[in-house]
Amino acid sequence: MLLVSAFLLGCCTAGYAADTGSDFRYTAGRDGLTLTAYTGDAANLTIPAEIAGEPVVAIGDECFQGMVCLKRVHVPEGVQRLGDYAFEACSALQRIYLPASLTEIGAGAFSGCGHLTLADMQDDVERIGDGAFLCCDALVSVELSKALKELGDFAFAGCASLASVTFDGEALTAIPDRAFYGCEALTRITLPKSVTAIGKRSFSGCSSLRGFYHGTALESLGAYAFEKCESMTSADVTAPIIREGTFAGCSALSYLRLSDGVQRIEP
Repeated sequence: MLLVSAFLLGCCTAGYAADTGSDFRYTAGRDGLTLTAYTGDAANLTIPAEIAGEPVVAIGDECFQGMVCLKRVHVPEGVQRLGDYAFEACSALQRIYLPASLTEIGAGAFSGCGHLTLADMQDDVERIGDGAFLCCDALVSVELSKALKELGDFAFAGCASLASVTFDGEALTAIPDRAFYGCEALTRITLPKSVTAIGKRSFSGCSSLRGFYHGTALESLGAYAFEKCESMTSADVTAPIIREGTFAGCSALSYLRLSDGVQRIEP
């Protein structure tokens, strides 16, 4: 396996390659082209905005999956969607520059991109799919778009170096199951006021998280939401039901404020 990897990396082309389209496979749709495969070997790639006079509007499912050559990618203006697993297991990928036109990042789009340090997200991304950034171990900070409405399960789970998450908008209503599961470096998170639900094990294993305060009353709080947040010293929670294991393993917790509206505390 090591010999194969070394061979493949040796075949990578250095410098930026502004591909004209000859190394892409694609399908045509009403609005433009969806890229389906890349046959080139560039390490630093600028994807073309159009091919044969037709605009590129989407990166298709699994288009760049497992391409160990890629280190930096510029996605052009006009692309609206990154498909499911589009860049999955691109193990050398360090930076991805995303356009303002992008509205959707598919499931597993960057999962397993262990060297990814920058995902330059613009303001119009409305949806981030399940496991989109799963196990992106080198990702340190994320600034989520103002338009974000939907965040998938496991979206940033296993991002061991992720220390900072910024929510700029007020469209997101729920933090889904295991969204930040195992983000060991996450020290602080401020959720938008629009969030009224926190899913099961959303922040479980965030062992550096020091506290939690959310000024909006939650409609639901998932079981084990803050399990094993070993550095958490304070929490202020407004929710009708405190689910099983919500603060299990929070050994440093010394201040806990629950709202007057709590109806039940599960064991």
